[in-house]
Amino acid sequence: MVNVKSHILVVDDELDIRDVIADILEDYGYHVTSVHDAAAASSAVRLNRFDAILLDIWLPGKDGITLLKEWTSRQDFNTPVVMMSAHGTVQTAVEAVQLGAFDYLEKPVSAGRLDITLRNAVRSGTAGSHRTVSATVDRGGLQLVGNSEVMQFLRKQIEIASSTVSNVLVVGEAGSGKRTIARMIHNASRGETAPCVDYDQLTSEAGEPTVSELVAKAENGTIVVSDIHTYDGHRQNKLLGVINALSGMSEQDSSAGIPRVVATVSDSIFAAVERGYFRREILNRMAGMTVNVPALKEYREDIPEVTGYFTDYLSRSENLPYKRFSTSALNCMRNHSWGGNLSELTSVLRQVLADGIAETVSDTDITPLLVERIVPQEQVMPDNGGEYYYSLSFRDARAQFERSYLLHNLKQFESYVELAKKTGLHRSSLFRKLKEHGIEVGPGYEGAQNNTDSSS
Repeated sequence: MVNVKSHILVVDDELDIRDVIADILEDYGYHVTSVHDAAAASSAVRLNRFDAILLDIWLPGKDGITLLKEWTSRQDFNTPVVMMSAHGTVQTAVEAVQLGAFDYLEKPVSAGRLDITLRNAVRSGTAGSHRTVSATVDRGGLQLVGNSEVMQFLRKQIEIASSTVSNVLVVGEAGSGKRTIARMIHNASRGETAPCVDYDQLTSEAGEPTVSELVAKAENGTIVVSDIHTYDGHRQNKLLGVINALSGMSEQDSSAGIPRVVATVSDSIFAAVERGYFRREILNRMAGMTVNVPALKEYREDIPEVTGYFTDYLSRSENLPYKRFSTSALNCMRNHSWGGNLSELTSVLRQVLADGIAETVSDTDITPLLVERIVPQEQVMPDNGGEYYYSLSFRDARAQFERSYLLHNLKQFESYVELAKKTGLHRSSLFRKLKEHGIEVGPGYEGAQNNTDSSS
């Protein structure tokens, strides 16, 4: 239930549908006004303040898309609009969002999905304009969710990074969403139509491309370099050469369409630099703009909203059943440490959505899945590995060695089949170990598409 009754306008020409939606929303605690066509909707908007609008695309006379255009063209209109249609297409949905719609629902709409979509819409309207960086989406469809001070500061960082032309360093723990943030920065600054090149994938496919070849692939776009803290000395030297060459080309001709570099890195990189395990020059070249991605434990107050958002996202993208979370379940999740950050959260949600038939998740369902665990920080392992491990507890030393061992062998092989053969681990055990240690495998690694998520 919503704490304060949000006022929702439902616009649909079919009386039965209006009544069903109104009944559902009233059960969830919303105040509902229903109208049957565009003229009545326009009149209602002039006379009332709504927290969100559910607008059918197919209306008699003036259709919903035309009405949406009229509303979003007004400077004084900032109400989130969720489009609905039983006959919609992907193109129609994309058009509606491009015109300013908050989201798009296909009828018949499930009660749970309707509720979470409106909750997100109402929150976005309460926080201000829903057409802001808070709704920045990567090409996988993920958004930033949460209204805590921590998340508001992250949005501000992305907004500033997107408005500059300098290289960007995205820093955070394993599983915190660094790669998604990198993609958001690209989309907000260069646009989704501009090329966004995965540096590791390109180098694995094409060997060692020249800088000119990189520029040709990513002209006017972005080169994303993931997990540079895992680079050995040879790869560090190669990367530094690329960054220096791109910088030199940009200084010679700022209008030549030179791509910017956005790199993701563990927050342990700075200690690695001080110990001499990572080249300081790379950070000096990259740190013109730094975006610090918070760990999930830093914005626990947003966990109910984050849980609702990812529940909806996973039910849509992976065809999992939608479920609601009880207050007791959400309280358990607030109190969890979330060492694996968003990667751990999405893993837990997948399990709880796939298991059982209950529509509401209780604390007894969620507690067994919330295992407190130590996730080793991503870091470049020192040359004097033995002395380093001796300084740790047995548990931490084993965890660090396993992670270092897996990272080393990931670089030696090009597929999970080869890696499993080398390590002697069954592939399912290998995937479990990679996830346990927060190791993010790029999409260029054979088999990675089905075994990694986008919450890195």
